[in-house]
Amino acid sequence: MTQVEVEAVLDQLNMKLSDVFALQPGSQLMLNATPTSLIKMSSGGFPLYTGSMGRKGEQMAIRIEDRLIKDDEEMR
Repeated sequence: MTQVEVEAVLDQLNMKLSDVFALQPGSQLMLNATPTSLIKMSSGGFPLYTGSMGRKGEQMAIRIEDRLIKDDEEMR
């Protein structure tokens, strides 16, 4: 069975390089996302799904809301 890495992104920030290098343990980044923001899921740079953040037991989870690709042909 083929394994692929799937990335789940809550938000992205644009920062000055000097601000990135100034980050240290304890630094906080303010995101524009809210608890109801959609998570974008992709693999190899190809958008796959959107979903909502949740919890299952003690683990964080993503509930798939929308499929962004129709089939594996679109990945080629």
